[in-house]
Amino acid sequence: MSQDEGAKNGPEGADARRKSAANPPSATPKKPAREAREARLAAALRANLRRRKEAARKEKD
Repeated sequence: MSQDEGAKNGPEGADARRKSAANPPSATPKKPAREAREARLAAALRANLRRRKEAARKEKD
């Protein structure tokens, strides 16, 4: 067994594995970012719809 394998499988490696299992990198940071992105998209869609309605109203007059 090389020193690299010992470091991975030793107590430090086990501790790092426990931390990553308790807080998986893919689960926590992405959700707030996704919610923020969806909120920005929804706001942009509402603004676009409002502009289109106002333009249609002005065109009708």
